[in-house]
Amino acid sequence: MADEQESTGVDRRQFLKVLGVTGAGTAALSGCSTDRVAKLVPYLVQSEQQIPGVATWYASTCTECATGCGLHVKTREGRPIKLEGNPDHPTNAGTLCSRGQAGLQSLYNPDRLGAPMARNAAGGFDAITWDDAIARLAAKVQAAPGKVAFLNGYGASTFTGLVRDWVGAIGGQVVQWEPFAREAERQANLRTWNRSDLPTFDFGAARSIVSFGADFLETWGPVIEQQRGFAAAHGLHDGTMAKHTYIGPRMSLTGANADLYLQVAPGQETLVALGLAHLVAVQRGHPLAGSLAQYSPEMVAKEAGVPAEQLTALADAFATAEPSLAVAGGISVQHRGAIDLCAAVNMLNTVAGTIGRTVVFGADPAPSDGYAGVQGLLDAMDRGQVGVVIVHEANPLYALPKSGKFAERFAK
Repeated sequence: MADEQESTGVDRRQFLKVLGVTGAGTAALSGCSTDRVAKLVPYLVQSEQQIPGVATWYASTCTECATGCGLHVKTREGRPIKLEGNPDHPTNAGTLCSRGQAGLQSLYNPDRLGAPMARNAAGGFDAITWDDAIARLAAKVQAAPGKVAFLNGYGASTFTGLVRDWVGAIGGQVVQWEPFAREAERQANLRTWNRSDLPTFDFGAARSIVSFGADFLETWGPVIEQQRGFAAAHGLHDGTMAKHTYIGPRMSLTGANADLYLQVAPGQETLVALGLAHLVAVQRGHPLAGSLAQYSPEMVAKEAGVPAEQLTALADAFATAEPSLAVAGGISVQHRGAIDLCAAVNMLNTVAGTIGRTVVFGADPAPSDGYAGVQGLLDAMDRGQVGVVIVHEANPLYALPKSGKFAERFAK
């Protein structure tokens, strides 16, 4: 025993503690007892992929936001202990944001439910087994043929595809929704280009970047991919680097990394975008220059407080950059003028010739049915067309407006 301990550094008692072997299994293996056994996985029937004391890595996908960055998960004795970015994944190329790094906190959160919960007669919840939970769900679904609704807050993934296939097979509808969906951008795209899908933005190729409140380095869009593109564009290459201007009422991480920050009153960003679009259209000889003539530098300076000479200089840089990029969206456009702002930025990108270069359509990065999809689900509830509602990765009772009366409809 002494020789074994010297050679491995772990005695038999500690070894059995790590394995979590208890009761009769312990007596059979060691003939002794252990105190405070730390249960990990049932190693009496050991997995072929697990070797005690040796880390095992798995490829997975981050679910902390809808971007879906690639992960490498380090596990010990069957438990994840560290997350890292997958260097072979096209979205994050090995990097991982702080939110993704903290994904283990949700896994091991002490307030996380450890078992399915069923409401009891007193109005509370009791823990039930997974077999019981699956049987109950199956019974409810079978009792409501063609009347199943699935409210999904999860991003694009194989799971979301599986949900759509399953609900389509049993009859029902899937509503893809998240509270801060990019609906203003979709409506603006529909108004500008007659298409509601979202483009991808090539920050890495842009030589002049203007953000109208879009926090693309922290909260808006696939931030890891955008951070990588911004780092490539904003780095010094052959003595040149892209210029980044941030226009908005509040400072953000993206604004803090800008070369120029223009603070304007909330809602005035639209005037600045149209003023820039007018100047860029004139410089590039675009046919829309005439329809934008009212948004002169003097008018924008008077209404938005941006000096005319500063607006002109910014327009010159944006018009001569090859290519340039303007973005708007995120939390900053959650207001009544959001669609107008996004449409104005679309106009700026159009006259600057960025479409197909730094603004590329074809692969919607965040497919969503939006609030209109949720409203359609609520209307279907009122018409008696929904018998079962499954809510996944969403909290509509908290996030939807009270005017929607989701609680009353859900209670049915």
